[in-house]
Amino acid sequence: MTDFKYSDAPTDWTVCLRTDCPRGSECLRRKMVEVMTERVVCQSCIMPTAYTDEGCAQFAEARPIRVAWGMKRMLRHVSPWHFGPMKQELEDYFGSHSTYYRYRNGLYPIGPKQQAWIADLLRRYGYDDAPVFDHCETTCFFPGIILKEKKDYGLERYRKAHECH
Repeated sequence: MTDFKYSDAPTDWTVCLRTDCPRGSECLRRKMVEVMTERVVCQSCIMPTAYTDEGCAQFAEARPIRVAWGMKRMLRHVSPWHFGPMKQELEDYFGSHSTYYRYRNGLYPIGPKQQAWIADLLRRYGYDDAPVFDHCETTCFFPGIILKEKKDYGLERYRKAHECH
């Protein structure tokens, strides 16, 4: 993934202003500065002195992740015999009944580890196909940021969405 958008960054994401950093082309903190299109007045920044002979302790590798939203499409294909026990396991995994519904309805993003767990759950019940979520996209991985933000993808964005396999 080479398309980074400043709007993808969490509001409290710390950026790096050091233009001569040897790892700047690989660092998400530096890349976010390069794609700032908005007029940013106040932003948390890493000081140039953070880089030492050992490297930078604040380095954040610019790597993409696949994030999914919603499980309604996937759950439609689950047998009624399996649905109850699977739903219970999903509720246990996500921590509660209401949190499960937030993930199922696409209010919370489903990260790569959660997607892998869901795929394993489906395999345990005899569903060998990869899970098909309601919406997927590739975005930046922001270290230290927990994927648990409400995501509102409107009708136009939903139409453009592609299936995740």
